[in-house]
Amino acid sequence: MAAAENSFEHFDPFYRRLSSLLGADEVARFAACSSDEQRVLLLQRLLAEAKVRLQPLKAGHKDQQLAQKYLDAAQSVVALLDEFDASTENEGVLQHVSKALRLFGEAANHAPTGSRVSSDAHLGRAGLLSKLGQCADALNDCQRVTVSPDDVDILCQLALIRSACLAKEDREAAQVEIREALAALSKSQLAKPEKAQMTMKLVSQMKHLSDGPRPPRLPPHEPPECPKVFQGPHASIPNASSALDLRESPEKGRYLVANTTIPAGAVVIVDEPYAWMLSPSAWHDHCTHCCRPLLAPLPCPTCTQVCFCSRECMSEAMSSYHSFECSLLHHVASSSELSSMALLVMRVVLRAREHLARPTDDPTFARVHQQVGNSDARPVGDLVKRTAAALFLAQGLRDAGLTAQDCLLEVAMLRHLQSCSCNAYEISETVQPALQICGWSRQAEAIGGAVYSTISLANHGCWANVARLSHGRRCVVRCVRRVERGEELLDNYGYSFLSVGPEERQSALAKQYFFQCGCQPCQQRWPCFHQLRPDARFRCQKCGKQSGKPSCKNCHSKAGSKEIERKVRLFSDRFQVALARVKVCDVDESVEQWLAEYIEEMQDRVEHPSKELLVAQQALIKIWAWQANRNSVLVLNEP
Repeated sequence: MAAAENSFEHFDPFYRRLSSLLGADEVARFAACSSDEQRVLLLQRLLAEAKVRLQPLKAGHKDQQLAQKYLDAAQSVVALLDEFDASTENEGVLQHVSKALRLFGEAANHAPTGSRVSSDAHLGRAGLLSKLGQCADALNDCQRVTVSPDDVDILCQLALIRSACLAKEDREAAQVEIREALAALSKSQLAKPEKAQMTMKLVSQMKHLSDGPRPPRLPPHEPPECPKVFQGPHASIPNASSALDLRESPEKGRYLVANTTIPAGAVVIVDEPYAWMLSPSAWHDHCTHCCRPLLAPLPCPTCTQVCFCSRECMSEAMSSYHSFECSLLHHVASSSELSSMALLVMRVVLRAREHLARPTDDPTFARVHQQVGNSDARPVGDLVKRTAAALFLAQGLRDAGLTAQDCLLEVAMLRHLQSCSCNAYEISETVQPALQICGWSRQAEAIGGAVYSTISLANHGCWANVARLSHGRRCVVRCVRRVERGEELLDNYGYSFLSVGPEERQSALAKQYFFQCGCQPCQQRWPCFHQLRPDARFRCQKCGKQSGKPSCKNCHSKAGSKEIERKVRLFSDRFQVALARVKVCDVDESVEQWLAEYIEEMQDRVEHPSKELLVAQQALIKIWAWQANRNSVLVLNEP
């Protein structure tokens, strides 16, 4: 076979070639390996004997011609819009606006930094954003336009956009913008018709400055504020509440328990990720470093794959990880065999590059290094594929300038390709379209993933007692019901009894996480949510007998029964009011408090699973999600 045929630039054909080299004897030897290092060395020897070379293709570079095509397409869409009133337009018009913004963004992404196409893309997008009333984003785009004193037409267009955006906050500055543009226009060599037309626009703008800019079509994006942990931070468990303790057993591994009673709604963990990434679908409209949604993203100066919210985020990302991964991201986006998990693993290894040989030198990395990968439980084919991915990705990072002794880099990649599949968590956001600002029209959607060292200590339960919410790239964990002292903190790994039957849950958990779940819903084979009876069944807190009423005739006096029923009725009435207000997005602290109080009161009184109690928990989670990551967009499902 020719040398070129044994050199692989993409993962998928390389993986197929490697699979063809693995006969029965090689598979048996691989299965006998007892460490990641042995697995890496065995495949490296096999590839060397077959003279297979890895040369991961570097791509994603700027393309002036493609950028111009995107720009032309954007300007064609804008030509269809003419003038529009963003505050009253229907979904069809907003579809066009959204499409034009996306095309301008693609043009900016693909255009070489400082080129005329780049400037035109930012200028065109700024004009649309100013009409939408998104003044801060429009002004940011204006700053990215490269313009010389001779480009009078562009200077005047910038003045029109800037003055419209500055009119409310600084009218004098807006007037200065127009006067300077008029002065430059009067000295220019523009043809008289063009000069007269632009003069009329500028003069008209000056007259209407008192009107101020349009109100924003989308609410301003404010990064969600992270709440503080219940009873203050823990002395030795990073980012956790002092109400938690860390324990360990052969059956459960490391896990978290409450050392005191923790009320419903309490925040028990606010975790910072060790590494994080965005899914390819979010690369062009979210900052790859802080994960915030963007209307006017700042493109990476060297690749076309990701963007940033600011030069500060860009600088931090470039210095810590993006300069190495920049030309390799297309492999994650285009491969059918590599998942986006590969990007997360690359970032774990890139952050830990100084500590790969001695993980304990960095306590933060040591906790990530300890995360279980379940190598012994994995099928041979799974380990072969992950080892192949480790070899390919490590070679790409070496070619990008990352240095590591021997096979240290490959072994680290393989370790975290396994551990991340069991210990990584979603970064999510709630998406809300402009045409329906009120109401809970969308559920949380995953936009990426992260590795959290403290959250990963929580084991799974099919009826979790906590919920996870994304605040930027951080993760907040809150109790969805009261957690008693000594009770284990239980997260849900994506397989809840609410929607997944016991057999399917057990199969999925065993396949991905390699354990047999023994939680209460699994042991008692609870029905799914849609199968639950609507009315609550009560259980006496003294004798344990079931009843259709909250009080027990055998254990309570007549007066005592009436008091219990009065109390339960009060909390139930508040719950119904709170639920009605959640449905119409009329939420304040009292609604959250009523839901938490209802859960606390009913938790020990009802027979589980209780449909009403579960509805209360889901309503509470919905409120928390609205307080977490939110993304307001013009339209959904744009063509």
